[in-house]
Amino acid sequence: MKYVLYIITFLIFGCASGKQQNYTQEIQFETLVQGSNGGYLNNEFIIVKNQDELKTVYTQINKVRKPGFPIPKIDFEKELILALFLGEKTTGGHAISITKIIETIDEVQVFVQTNAPDGMATSAMTQPYYFCKIPRTEKSIVFK
Repeated sequence: MKYVLYIITFLIFGCASGKQQNYTQEIQFETLVQGSNGGYLNNEFIIVKNQDELKTVYTQINKVRKPGFPIPKIDFEKELILALFLGEKTTGGHAISITKIIETIDEVQVFVQTNAPDGMATSAMTQPYYFCKIPRTEKSIVFK
């Protein structure tokens, strides 16, 4: 009888621990700004964790626009900003964005989509960018 109870206990706890390993949850995010002239020449994904870092990235994209975007007030105790830069491109029609964000048991996965022109495009130097706001997390953020 004890043997049967041990087996049942093992099966119950074994099944419960398997559920945690497969934990995933989609994270909602809010697009703040996006465009084709961000001023960043290299492909960069920046996790902005404070107001000074936010000012730095907004100052960079505002160098190439008049008037510039206002720097939003973000509660960095509760939120983070993801700033994505595609780098310099020699034609128009390029874009970068986030399609979805998934939280797993040990990380946050950010799915990035890039688009290139199909066929003819304007001949202009562009630096596509995309900023979004997500709930703050202490988990590692992985861009895919």
